[in-house]
Amino acid sequence: MDGMSSAQLEVFSSKMSQIRYEESSKYHYYWCFFLLILISVVNTFQRSAISFMFTYAADEQKMYDPHYSIRDGIPDFSVENYNFLVGDTFTIIYAFMVLFTGSASDLFNRKWLLCGSCFGWCACMYLSSFSYSFQHIYVLRLIMSFFTAFSGPCSYSLITDWIPPHQRTMAYSLYALGV
Repeated sequence: MDGMSSAQLEVFSSKMSQIRYEESSKYHYYWCFFLLILISVVNTFQRSAISFMFTYAADEQKMYDPHYSIRDGIPDFSVENYNFLVGDTFTIIYAFMVLFTGSASDLFNRKWLLCGSCFGWCACMYLSSFSYSFQHIYVLRLIMSFFTAFSGPCSYSLITDWIPPHQRTMAYSLYALGV
């Protein structure tokens, strides 16, 4: 270091900063990848939470208690309505919207899209707890399917940006394991 000129010292310092940044950012990306997996788990749980609320019965006495069963808390929530709600309604909107959300994740900031969609589907789930009719749950479920459609395209695109090519297959597999 004593025999270096100021220009050489500046280049050396810049290279050392670059190496330290690359090493620290690598771990930062893995933490972000862990958060993507966590978001995927929450997304999957909230998509299927209606099934838990519909079929939950810890014992015979609680089966007809509106605090434990959505069927008794909402009068027009029948088996047919439930099948319509979790089958066609959610799936068609979700599958159709993924086509557009993939393009949106290419055009806009994916981190903000993912955060906004996470907030949106969590808000829909929260508002569902205040619903007293099937129509309210139906509308909130439609909106929720719109927001959950952003999760996959944004997450896979971020994984491609963050994870080195030789580790992507494992990263995609781990992400899919979250589902």
